[in-house]
Amino acid sequence: MQGQNPLDQLRPNHLPDPIGLWPVAIGWWVLTGLIIILSTLIVIKLFQFWRKNRYRKQALQQAKQLFCAYDQHQDQRQLAHNCNRLLKTVALHAYPKQDTASLYGKNWRQFLAETGNNPDFLGTQGEALGDHRFNPDWTPDITALQTLTLSWIKKHHV
Repeated sequence: MQGQNPLDQLRPNHLPDPIGLWPVAIGWWVLTGLIIILSTLIVIKLFQFWRKNRYRKQALQQAKQLFCAYDQHQDQRQLAHNCNRLLKTVALHAYPKQDTASLYGKNWRQFLAETGNNPDFLGTQGEALGDHRFNPDWTPDITALQTLTLSWIKKHHV
């Protein structure tokens, strides 16, 4: 027995089991929870933003319908009245806590200029939305009326 090598008596190397993917460490659980919470918050905020601004898209569609109807009837006063009615409807929806229903004339145009951040409502371009639309000798600037109507619907700040 003296000729035997003592190393031959050792068992072969035993490799440890490979590291498994499951169960994961607590850090991965925390990271997964944070990702789920953040994703949920982002989806909720996007839905709220979409729902909050859905009326703008509907108003823009109605404005396009008004302009298409104008192309058929060519009544400038009717278009001015319809644009004013549409802007009033949008304003009542966007500013329910303010007294927008009773505004008319110069006060109405001032409101549109302030909320839309557009001083053109107070100039000659915005006269189609004021008292001038009732004057039989006055004809509105249709291009300016369309521009003002669409820009206020898109850009008014609530």
